[in-house]
Amino acid sequence: MKSTIKNKIGIFGGTFDPPHNAHLLLARFAVKRLHLTRLYFIPAALHALKKYAMTPVSLRYEMIRAAIGNNRTFKISRIEMDRPDVSYTIDTILQFKDYEHLPENSELYYLIGLDNLCELHLWKDFQQIFQLATVVVLKRPGFNVQPLHKKYPQTLILDSPLYDISASEIRRKIELGEPVESLLPAGVWKIIDENNLYRRMPVKL
Repeated sequence: MKSTIKNKIGIFGGTFDPPHNAHLLLARFAVKRLHLTRLYFIPAALHALKKYAMTPVSLRYEMIRAAIGNNRTFKISRIEMDRPDVSYTIDTILQFKDYEHLPENSELYYLIGLDNLCELHLWKDFQQIFQLATVVVLKRPGFNVQPLHKKYPQTLILDSPLYDISASEIRRKIELGEPVESLLPAGVWKIIDENNLYRRMPVKL
């Protein structure tokens, strides 16, 4: 007899360059609000839309691992790291259950920020994503949710807390030598510091 207990799996994709406190706070919020069994962080190896030179995915993987620590609900998936080509979300969702050996009846919840929803029309086969997973939108400061929800009514908009923290702003602050330790898990800052990440390279005279 098949179990009727639902296996609700969250998928939180992104560059995580670097992973910061807001990522973790929003992930915890989503787990609690959606009653997720597990939430997988998925670092993108080759991002289709990001134009800047990303930190090597091996280091971003280690930063995520340091960030989530011993939280048993959080996992990291290497699915996009093990793929040799561009990390398209539709391919990840299509392959995810088999890759992670999940029960076939698992329900997938794909978490994106409201800023990502603005670019959804640029994603490969984005309409098919709605057929395979519940697209869960996390609010971001400075973005109006109403027009986007009207455009994509099939999305689930979470009334998530607003955190004015972004990876791009953290990278900028580090480059300028400004303090960022309060914005990052301690283990993430340790990796950044030890590997001299995001700092402006000295000009050779």
